[in-house]
Amino acid sequence: MRRRFFCWLLLASLTLSLFTGCEAQEQGSTLTADILKIGKADCTLFQEGETSYMIDTGEAENAPRILEALKEKNVDHLDALIISHFDKDHVGGAAQILEAVKMERVIEPDYTPENPEAEAYVSYRQALEKCGVAVTKVSDKLELTLGTASLTVLGTGGRAYAKNGDNNASLLVYITHEGNRLLFAGDVEKQRIQDLLSAGVTSCDFLKVPHHGRYNSALPEYFQALGMKTAAITCSNKINKIPYFKGFFIINFIKKMVIFHVFHPFHGNFMVIFASKNELQIFQNKK
Repeated sequence: MRRRFFCWLLLASLTLSLFTGCEAQEQGSTLTADILKIGKADCTLFQEGETSYMIDTGEAENAPRILEALKEKNVDHLDALIISHFDKDHVGGAAQILEAVKMERVIEPDYTPENPEAEAYVSYRQALEKCGVAVTKVSDKLELTLGTASLTVLGTGGRAYAKNGDNNASLLVYITHEGNRLLFAGDVEKQRIQDLLSAGVTSCDFLKVPHHGRYNSALPEYFQALGMKTAAITCSNKINKIPYFKGFFIINFIKKMVIFHVFHPFHGNFMVIFASKNELQIFQNKK
């Protein structure tokens, strides 16, 4: 009898979830963000109806997995590819993706990397030239609309950082959809975060934690100012074996802020769905 009751309860819960999801989609369009399991590297695919765009492309070795994910999602073109900065774990897969997928434009930061001869950067530039795709360089700020989402892409305003220059040159991408705000913060570090705090921080509902969860002393104030409800750390399962990451410190600090979800892609790909204001659903694939 108890088992039968549990089955009915489970069925009722599933029915309620499905009904709620359908109702949310009728109220407004649905934006999904798939954060891929590719280790300590970044690649996020966004979809809303026929609109698709991506932030970062992981390393070169991740490109086959990313292309597989695009195929699984029936994505044969990208309306935009945003490269946060030119480190290999963010731009490394770009050359292969540019050659395989039709795209409308590429958005990148306006700076020269510390090592312009790095293989990942050279391959990326060569692929851009070969494909002839339009490239927009962002120094200060770029605003655009993709689907019904509004994107604000923030550069450094022309400032060069003597320390951690490549990471601090990262583009920050705010995505606003149905009243919800996502922030993808690249690999920004202490010096850039301090500048952001001085300029005034725009809050967000979801944060892709900067630099794969690497700790710096500006993060606590930054997290408090952002006031996010959900956070993602794009890292490998080796994170806590690397002393300077202090991964558990970041996780525990976020949990103390009563954020209800902290995710790691090494537990599997996960999808964030924004359907309407205050409606955030997360599904994680344990593969």
